[in-house]
Parts: sequence; structure tokens; C-alpha cells
Amino acid sequence: MKTKRIALVGNPNSGKTTLFNAITGSNQHVGNWPGVTVEKKEGTFTYKGKEYDVVDLPGIYSLGAFSEDEVVAMDYILTDDADVIIDVIDASNIERNLYLTTQLLEMGKNVVIALNMVDEAEKRQIAFDLEAMSSALGVPVVATVASRNNGTDAIIKEAVKAIDKKVSYTNPLTYSENVNHHMQHMVELFAGKNMPYSPEWAAIKVVEGDKHIISVIEASIDDEAVVNGIKEFHKFHSSENFELEIVDSRYAFAHRIAEKTVKRPEVEVVTLSDKIDKILINKYLGIPIFALIMLAVFQLTFAIGQDLLGGYAAALVEWLGSLLENFLVWVHSPDWLVSFMIDGVVNGVGAVVEFVPLITVMYLLLSLLEDSGYMARAAYV
Repeated sequence: MKTKRIALVGNPNSGKTTLFNAITGSNQHVGNWPGVTVEKKEGTFTYKGKEYDVVDLPGIYSLGAFSEDEVVAMDYILTDDADVIIDVIDASNIERNLYLTTQLLEMGKNVVIALNMVDEAEKRQIAFDLEAMSSALGVPVVATVASRNNGTDAIIKEAVKAIDKKVSYTNPLTYSENVNHHMQHMVELFAGKNMPYSPEWAAIKVVEGDKHIISVIEASIDDEAVVNGIKEFHKFHSSENFELEIVDSRYAFAHRIAEKTVKRPEVEVVTLSDKIDKILINKYLGIPIFALIMLAVFQLTFAIGQDLLGGYAAALVEWLGSLLENFLVWVHSPDWLVSFMIDGVVNGVGAVVEFVPLITVMYLLLSLLEDSGYMARAAYV
């Protein structure tokens, strides 16, 4: 029997990978997606005696085809390889994160929402009506704090329940009359054809002008009428920006959901993190501060890696070399072998080993900056 599979999807810095770690624990491994350098994380967990596979998809803002990460995530979701998708949403930025949710709902996927980092939202006095949110979206919504392992059991329970129910969801979004008209025309064109996707979702992507999906449709369907119909549609409507209309519809839907289900304080609460952000990613100070932080990383790398740890590495290599040389002399090895082993092998390897502390310290410092969220913020300065 095939093991059921759960996919985690969400925006960067939504706590998606933290939730993945909380669900799978140490039962995980890391590789690359086929044909690309995008990291692939997979793991397993056991619930009520059954084993489930979990895959952590790349952090993305939308299901477009503008980056390798987005193409990997979209292609994986379209393969129907996942039995349920856990959509991880940052509770403090719910409206922005819901844009990706709208695209998953358009696809009619089996979705469970993990409203993550609710503790950070509560610090800002933001409250949520989870029942109303679930009702409006038509999918289960669970509050989680993945960093503290809060809500992990609840999200697993809902995900397994969604797999067992095998519920088929309908698209709750509404579009402009103009877009609806053309989408209906496309649905009629695709009806009864051997399409790689559902006619309804394919119609949305064709009208939106998604080149990646259109190319897949044209390459996989052996029907000249469909291919010509798509080309004629874009030829006669090249001056109309349907993509913008559809994007506006998604954001409008996300705004309505947030307006109905999220209660914010009249006066916005400014947290310590907000105060730090105002300085670190300031329009004028952001780049000089970033340069100073990188300089500090450089200085610490050499101060700790070379001056402190590098000395120990050099001493270790020297001690091992001396030990090996004494052993070779003791067993009456020829001079050429002693020279080869000491001057060639030991000193050669030693030159490389002495760089290990430098590289280790540098990666450690960069990882700390990455995990703190600073690097992602600095990219937008």
C-alpha cells in the first residue's frame, strides 16, 4: 500500500521549515530536486500506527513560474503526488500570505491551513476567528507556534483527517465579468479533451497568460483546435491585461477574508522586532548597516577561525606529522617515503585543514543571520 504523502508550502519566513522539523523530528533527509539546485527536504512521521511521508517545498510567494523555486513547487503540486497540502501562513502577515492560498484553492487542492506564529501576532494584539476563516476559505484552519511545537499534533490530526475524507474543494474566488466570460469560453474549448489539468484551472492559467502552463498544455495535448484556440485568444486579446485583473481578484479575496476574520488593535502595537527593523532596513541606513554587519562577519571569521581555532588546527597537524615521522623513522622507512608522507601528504592535507575553522565560523555566522530573518529583510533594502 502506498504511503500517504503530505506537502508543506508557504511564503519564505512563514515558519514552514520549522513546522516540518516539528512534525518529522530527526526522521528526515536533504537532497536536491531533479535537474535543479533547489534543496529538497523529505521526512516521515507515524500517526496512529501509520507512517506518512512529508515533503518541505521551497518557500514561495506565489505559484508562478518566475523562479526555479516556484516552478519546482508548482510542478510538484500539479503532479497530485501529495494527498494533502499544509499551507503555512504567517499570522502577522495574513493578507499577503493568503495570496498563495487563493492559488491553491483555485486548483481545488486538498488543503489544510497552519496559521503559524500566532504568538507573535498576539504580541501585536491581533486576534483571529478561526471558525469564520475556515468557513470562508472552505478548508480547515489550525493555529500553530511551530518553534514551540504548539499545535503540531492538531495540524497532523487535521491533515490525516483531510486525507481520509478525500474532500473535493471548489474555487471560492470570484472574478470580473470580463475574465469570467473568457474563462468560460476556454472551459468549453477544453471540455472532453484529454487535458493534463482540470479544464477550470487550465482556463484560469490560459486567460492569465501563464507561459509555463500554456507550454505544458500545448506540448501534452494532441488537439490542433485547442492549441490554435489558445494562440488565437492571446493574439486577439494581447492589449488586455487579464493577468492584472486576476491578481486583483485574488488580493481582493484575501483582503475580504482578513477583514472578516482578523481583529487588529485601533492603535498598532510596535514590538521590539519592529523597532529593530526600522533601523536595520531603513531606506538610508540599511545598506551601510548591512556593510558593517558583513565587515563584522569577516572580522569575526578571521579572529575566531584563524587566530583562535586556526592555531589549534595547525598544532594538531604538526603533532600528527611529528608522530607519523617518528613512526616512519622507527620502522626504518626510506628517506623518500618519509619526505613524501610528511612534506607531501601531511603538509598538503594540513594546508587544507587549517582553512576548515575559517569556513566553519563563516557559515555559522551566516546561518545565524539567515535564521534571524535579517538576510531576507536585507534583500529588500
